[in-house]
Amino acid sequence: MSPHNLTAHESAELFDKALATATADPILQSEDYWTYVRALHSRSDRGVFEQAVSLCSGQDPLTRAVGADVLAQLGTKAGIEEYPFADESAPVLISLLGDTDSRVIASALYALGHLKRGESADLVTFAEHPSQDVRCALAYTLGGRSDDLACDPLVILSRDQDLDTRNWATFGLGTLCERDSPVIREALVTDCRTAMTK
Repeated sequence: MSPHNLTAHESAELFDKALATATADPILQSEDYWTYVRALHSRSDRGVFEQAVSLCSGQDPLTRAVGADVLAQLGTKAGIEEYPFADESAPVLISLLGDTDSRVIASALYALGHLKRGESADLVTFAEHPSQDVRCALAYTLGGRSDDLACDPLVILSRDQDLDTRNWATFGLGTLCERDSPVIREALVTDCRTAMTK
């Protein structure tokens, strides 16, 4: 199956291909993998949702990560303001935050960020997670939240050793966040100084 022109293919085929490409590239960054996942995102039938939820309880961590990646933007269409399965997906994704595999946690965090679900209190414990992928996912997910529980970890993440994590954190603080404080200003100034010295 070509990863292009997938609208005529059954959802089950797309799931199989997404899982196969995930196995071939366990980092989950290949273009083919995301082509199949995006093709599933464009579908809004309950069968796709239920299959993705089923994957989230799979034995293999990669399977659980694929399930979370599909739930992240399921039912997406141009101009939509709400994902049709967001509320039902949230508890499934929050449960994956307790996973032992960093890929699963990162996928769940990104999904919660896309869906704008999850309480900040359930998310912020990952600010000092040993996996930079998890920290980056958290920085993305907290962007746009203005409560103290979200802003404080973003300040921490703005000093992260990983560039992508720092970028998402400072974007969240400086562009998406409506709060202003000396701590937030200092974090943004420090990031600018750091960038200028590199």
